[in-house]
Amino acid sequence: MRQIDFTKSAERSLRKLAESDQRLAKQIKIKLLGMLQEPQPNESLKMVGNPEYLRVRVGKYRIIYRFDETMLYIVLIAKREIVYEEFA
Repeated sequence: MRQIDFTKSAERSLRKLAESDQRLAKQIKIKLLGMLQEPQPNESLKMVGNPEYLRVRVGKYRIIYRFDETMLYIVLIAKREIVYEEFA
């Protein structure tokens, strides 16, 4: 079974979100747990210009990640308006 590895930025974003909007943070955590079993759900899309990374939508937030056989690497969790600028 895969494990989740967060960048410091993604972990910090999720922690701040849990303080401000517990419902949305819970939805993101549920999505992440589901991605451990199915790392490329139907709604995931490859990042334009960097197809090694994928993105998945949870409300107004996007999760940028990649995966291999043993790990799910969460690179960034942020609002749609800023996630692509921060990822670039």
